[in-house]
Amino acid sequence: MPNQRVRGVCSLPNCERPHQAKGRCQMHYSQHRRSQEFTKSSVTSSSERFWSYVTQGDPTDCWIWSKSLNKKGYGRFQDGKTLKGVHRFAYQDKVGPIPLGSQIDHKCRRRSCVNPKHLQIATGKLNSENVATVGRKGASQYRGVDWHARSGKWRARVHNDGVVHYLGHFSSELDAANAALAKRLELHTNNLQDRELRELK
Repeated sequence: MPNQRVRGVCSLPNCERPHQAKGRCQMHYSQHRRSQEFTKSSVTSSSERFWSYVTQGDPTDCWIWSKSLNKKGYGRFQDGKTLKGVHRFAYQDKVGPIPLGSQIDHKCRRRSCVNPKHLQIATGKLNSENVATVGRKGASQYRGVDWHARSGKWRARVHNDGVVHYLGHFSSELDAANAALAKRLELHTNNLQDRELRELK
């Protein structure tokens, strides 16, 4: 019978390649899957899909990515064939292009946040400056301070542009923290929490 498909062969006309799935050979099955994905993506744009996964609230609050996060706390989003960081996608979608080699810094320091008002273009140096002043893990709760066992005192230091600035040893942890804070205010421009605090008490 002319319409009968030979078992194990592609069902499409003039194709005698081995059957893969859905009655098609590997090539025609791949084309079929791509056409289905294209149809789905044409119904719902990447932007609509992306924002459906975001918990939005007040424009000044953090907008949280509701899907999974990696070990570092960042989300990822499949934009066509490209896997993007959700903070980068949010910035590009609502603000505009990201210059080549630039990073997106969370002004709020919350990695799962995709509120465009909380995101800014930054160099690697500027991004590394925007770190919490208080609340770090380790011997000291303050940024730029650690316990120096040999001297039996608190040590203060600041990293800037690949250079470590040693600021001395202090009997008081708070004195060491304020020395580090003062130096960051001198050297850094994107240390947002430092600039709110100005001094630790």
